[in-house]
Order: sequence, then C-alpha cells, then structure tokens
Amino acid sequence: MPQPITVRVAKDTATPALREMLRRVSPMRPLMMRLGKRLEIVLRKYFADYGRTGNFKTRRRGWPTQHFWDRRIRNATSFTGATDHDATITIADPAFMTHFRGGTIRPREKKALAIPLQAAAYGKQPSSGLIPGLFLLRTRKGAYLVAYGDGFGKSRKGVNRATLHFYYKLVASVTVPKDPKALPPDKDIEAALLKETEYYLRPRAT
Repeated sequence: MPQPITVRVAKDTATPALREMLRRVSPMRPLMMRLGKRLEIVLRKYFADYGRTGNFKTRRRGWPTQHFWDRRIRNATSFTGATDHDATITIADPAFMTHFRGGTIRPREKKALAIPLQAAAYGKQPSSGLIPGLFLLRTRKGAYLVAYGDGFGKSRKGVNRATLHFYYKLVASVTVPKDPKALPPDKDIEAALLKETEYYLRPRAT
C-alpha cells in the first residue's frame, strides 16, 4: 500500500541562493518553521488550482468531479514539524503517491475492481446501493455490472423491453500513469522560499 509522502525544505539541499541566505540565520529553527508553513500554503494552493483545471478526461466526458486534488489531497497536506536543519510537510493521503510515482492498483478485499463506464456510476461504489438492481453479466469482452434502466423501448412485436445499462466493467487491476504535475515546478517552490527568507531577513523598523 502506498505510504504518505513528505516534502522537506532542507538546509543541505537548498538552492545556492537560498543556502547563501541561510548562512546569515541563527538560530535556524524559527526560519525553518516559516519556510515549512510557506510551503504548505504553496502546495495547498497548487492542489486547489490543479483540481479546478486538471482531470481533463473526466471533464471532457461531462462526468462530475470527485474533488480529488482540490479537496482530498489539499486537505491532506500540512506542515508537520521543523528542526534547525529542515522543515517537513506531509501529504497524508496514500493515494497521492500512486499519482506522483505511478503504479498499479489491485483489489484488496474483492476479486475485481469496478471501473465506471458512465457518469451515473462515477464516484459510487457498486455496493453502496445507489444504483439499484445491479447484476453480473459476462460477455466475450469481459465481465460487467449492469442494470435495467427506467427508459423503455419497443420491440418489433410491440412488446416493451427494458433498456440494459452498463455501469461498471470488472478488471483485475488498473495502472495509474505517473503524473508529472502532481507537485508544482521546483522553480515555483524555490521562488516562494526565497521570497519568504528575504522577508524574514528584512531589517525591522525600531
């Protein structure tokens, strides 16, 4: 199972410009706390923006958003501590790592994964009961969870027949590709940390 990811601001791995500024700071921990909190803000804003603009495949289909980035991952991101050497921001949702590095998802408790085939099934578990009347249908192309819908058509003989809706396809695994936009560009993070450090070192009026 993927583990939560930590993002660190470390004195030893800082960019040359930031490292030069850090040499002027003592004690270091108060600044590291500031940098950690700043990075939390940067990441949470990035995830909020990405959630509004990302997942183009789902949006193109007209399916409802599940707010994966702008709620789920954003809310799981927080500053979790600082020392004299680094600050730690934790993204506590294990699902983030699957998108960050890519990976294969397999069922843990059931025999198969249910992949939604239409908007009415997206974001709903088959076992939730939100789609009544689901039953298993095996075909040459695979196994599906289907149900008879409310719409009816007429056969050639004039006998009403229910329309069969395919809601899910059952698969053994799903491969999630690595998302190069799972985190903001390094240059944006570096710019935010430099700005925060410059503000911290700015002489205060007496």
